[in-house]
Amino acid sequence: MIQFFKFHVLRAKLQILSDAETCMPIEIFSLSRKMADFYPSPKIQILYEEFIDNDNAFVRRAMMTAIRFIGGEFAKSNVESVRSLLHDENGWVAYDAIWALSENDLINENDEKVIRKFAIPYQDLELEELSELSVQEANDYRNKMAAEVLCKFASA
Repeated sequence: MIQFFKFHVLRAKLQILSDAETCMPIEIFSLSRKMADFYPSPKIQILYEEFIDNDNAFVRRAMMTAIRFIGGEFAKSNVESVRSLLHDENGWVAYDAIWALSENDLINENDEKVIRKFAIPYQDLELEELSELSVQEANDYRNKMAAEVLCKFASA
């Protein structure tokens, strides 16, 4: 009964978020944490599949953040949808996709090519320089994350 209730509460919150025009990042992270806490219920996959292609970028970010929080087999089983969001028109969603793939060691050769293109503006910077770099726009955050991931690859 509790699982049933949690599932419907999460679905309702995701539906509300899908209509939101503004959202604080803490709301996305909080919802993603609740999804992660609901795992390993198989119903989390139902929610993921229902909302991963949502028109609202806040919802897609919540899905990517849930992937980061849950990781493991859940991330591996949904890797193709994460990869597709590398190409998302919203810079924050692509940022989260890069983070989810890198954090779960799921970056393949094609992903690396996409990530290299994003990293071009920062390709000459070292990891320490990147960490000190202050950026403002979502696409800049995405590009910076891409450069950081490549620096970590190079040092591994």
